Amino acid sequence: MVAAMVRLSLLQEDGARVLPTLYDDNYLRLLPGETHTVTLSWPASALPSGRPKLRAEGYNTPPVTVRG
Repeated sequence: MVAAMVRLSLLQEDGARVLPTLYDDNYLRLLPGETHTVTLSWPASALPSGRPKLRAEGYNTPPVTVRG
């Protein structure tokens, strides 16, 4: 099954989105076993803890959150 419209979000430890965050790509379509590298950038002041989490949510997939 293709993972459709996979959206990435950079999160703080409490789950709030880190804003602003710039992504070089987003809203991806991924085939099983496929990988895709996405580069993110954000101002250091937007993430004082320095411990980001990344959430991936797709139209037809459950959300997944990983710690950076």
